[in-house]
Amino acid sequence: VHGWYGIITTFNEFDEFFEEDGIPYFSVLLLGQGSIEQNAILLNAEIENYLATSCYDKVNILAHSKGGLDSRAYLRRFGGSKVGTFVQLGTPNHGSILADAVLTILTHGNFVQRAAVASAVGTSLNDNALRNLTTPFIETQFNYAYYQLANNLLIVPRYTEAFSGVDAHIYAGTEEGALFSVANWYANHFGFFLEEPSDGIVSVASASLPWNCSDSYLDGVLNSASVDGQGPFN
Repeated sequence: VHGWYGIITTFNEFDEFFEEDGIPYFSVLLLGQGSIEQNAILLNAEIENYLATSCYDKVNILAHSKGGLDSRAYLRRFGGSKVGTFVQLGTPNHGSILADAVLTILTHGNFVQRAAVASAVGTSLNDNALRNLTTPFIETQFNYAYYQLANNLLIVPRYTEAFSGVDAHIYAGTEEGALFSVANWYANHFGFFLEEPSDGIVSVASASLPWNCSDSYLDGVLNSASVDGQGPFN
């Protein structure tokens, strides 16, 4: 399951590994600018179609970045009865500081700043995925719901996907400092700094699962400098 602005070929680097190990696989194409909930529905359709035309009754999900949030929403909405293992790679489970910065710049920046960031990231204010990746959205709408009851504020966890019966594995990436980009440069200029260690886009802290239970762990931190290849998993 690809991430924000990913495409169906995002996981091509993994093809040879799957084929060498005799693992059947398929990639899904979701909406690059689609909301988390929109993509959860599309993911369900892809999984249902695959299971209906194969000899399997479950799938294993390998999800990158926002694809991990889309997959969490799928598990929340449709349950995990058709999922065996769920693996996240660099998913911002607490939201993305970079998304916060990009949305702020597109809203309040001058013309040059807005144009530079829009060009570098390939986004706009109409991008539902961008809004869904911000930390305020993830923390106040995706991970938790807030209700005002008389004089009391009720905070209700919304991570009911909790992976009951699903084998979940969470991975984050690191590098020496954040990846330099136009977007990151402007983010720093506007006072947004990515927490380190990170993979240049998602911090290790944000990749950690949001709930306080036995599933709240990181299986590993991957140093991208030690991995060969091209694309988002180099």
